[in-house]
Amino acid sequence: MTDEKIAETMGLAGTSDGLLLCPEGAAALAAAAELRASGWIAETDEVVVFNTGTGLKYAEFLQGREPLRLAGGELPAA
Repeated sequence: MTDEKIAETMGLAGTSDGLLLCPEGAAALAAAAELRASGWIAETDEVVVFNTGTGLKYAEFLQGREPLRLAGGELPAA
């Protein structure tokens, strides 16, 4: 699994399902998709993919506005 495919899956999961995946979870989801496409996972199979980490560490994959970064001691505007 390439880094590009993992990043693509992180973004796709965010925009299509609102999921904030960690890279490990995205790699597992991408692998499951590839296995389904190859026929190794049948249409009737039930598959569980675990996202065991947090995507919060990877702000560059968040959809929407840029994250608000506050200086030390600064409070957000009300």
